[in-house]
Amino acid sequence: ICDQLLAWRRPHFGIRFQRVSYEEAHDLGEPTLQGAVQILDGDNGEPGVIPGGPADAAGLRTGDVLVYLDGDSLATYSIEEVLGLHRAGDSMLVVVWRSGKLLDMTVTVTEWPAD
Repeated sequence: ICDQLLAWRRPHFGIRFQRVSYEEAHDLGEPTLQGAVQILDGDNGEPGVIPGGPADAAGLRTGDVLVYLDGDSLATYSIEEVLGLHRAGDSMLVVVWRSGKLLDMTVTVTEWPAD
């Protein structure tokens, strides 16, 4: 077990996000998005999609709303719970709401970058 713990590295997705509130879902014109995860820029101007990260490589954009991550509804599960089931190198199907359309995208998670 110790070897498994030492070999495990926290998976990295490469986004800044917040949950979509009831009001925000209605503002987006899609009430069913409540509880999903929207990619947003940081308060200090940091980009919502981290350049060169897994989400960037997959084509995700600031403003996208992640609805499902690897088949799990992000209105039900946290992104951390779903990512915690994966390792660096795993590919995940992401269902994204963008401009009124649902898109299927694939993100390959990486190992969390060293500080």
